[in-house]
Amino acid sequence: MLNKLILIGCSALKLDYPSPAKDLYTGVIFKKSLNLANRIGGDIYILSGLHGLVTPDTIIEPYEFGLEGPIFDHKYPREQQPQKSRERRARNKIKVVELREKLKQQGITDENYDIAYCGVSEYYLPALEGTVLIKPYKHLLKGGFGFFILRGSFIDEQYDRLDMLPLGNHKSHQKWYKENKIR
Repeated sequence: MLNKLILIGCSALKLDYPSPAKDLYTGVIFKKSLNLANRIGGDIYILSGLHGLVTPDTIIEPYEFGLEGPIFDHKYPREQQPQKSRERRARNKIKVVELREKLKQQGITDENYDIAYCGVSEYYLPALEGTVLIKPYKHLLKGGFGFFILRGSFIDEQYDRLDMLPLGNHKSHQKWYKENKIR
């Protein structure tokens, strides 16, 4: 049996009181990603922009933070970013490099796993690649027509496509890594 690492992203929608991470995040994409992670089986971590990687049972306080970084801002000009996302990111910003440092301190990597599955927004991948994701991984959300219009049914169907998902790193970030002297 393969030893699996599964990383999923948090959601902007949350309960308004401290809860285990699996309950705190209430977004549809998060719930479907968590269901997929449970079906795959393995060690599941949720990537929180504020807390780094947390287990589903880790109790955390609600928060309002958004990721700030050149990947997000370069790919989607400000006027194309969803209003709620812009407002949250304007109030409380977390830089990609700060999140990378937090992940390095946590010391969780895919080196002790046979395979890693990643189901986070592409904007968080620069924080994960080279820190947590050292080896090539299978991206669970790739092909989902972009994160802002990702269909819940797409995530539901990914379980049947696990063997077909290619291993690899997110190629579109290579330029950003070089510019920021990362790796």
